Amino acid sequence: GLSSKDKYRIRNRDGHRCQSCGQGVVDDVKLHVDHKIPVDCGGTNEDDNLWTLCAECNLAKKAFFKDDLHSDVMKLVFEQKSGYQKLKTLFEKSPNKKYTPSILQGISGIRDYTRTIRDIRSKYGINIVWHNKSDEFPNGYYVYDPS
Repeated sequence: GLSSKDKYRIRNRDGHRCQSCGQGVVDDVKLHVDHKIPVDCGGTNEDDNLWTLCAECNLAKKAFFKDDLHSDVMKLVFEQKSGYQKLKTLFEKSPNKKYTPSILQGISGIRDYTRTIRDIRSKYGINIVWHNKSDEFPNGYYVYDPS
């Protein structure tokens, strides 16, 4: 339900670059305007729920939401009022689950989600661990290790 004008406005706001990997039209990638929180999970068409992703990142995100996120957990996460509480709930309810930076930013709506994760670790003693990039996760990932 987004008009071409709305899509252009969001792409322009985001500098015509993928907000996950940083590629843009100069890199010969197709850009999509995407919902950070999918409409199926309660996301809206408001500007703060929209961002620009390249086709590859958008397809990966769609597959992640469809295949890798438990719908009951996501409903709890999206019921939270703040991005801080969304991240805290996400990690608490999904131990040992790997989350990429773009997914965490999209779910929380917080650009500096790394600071938020550090605060959650410190305040609640939740062992959220960062893993550097690998073949499977070229941008690295976070995981809550309850052990």
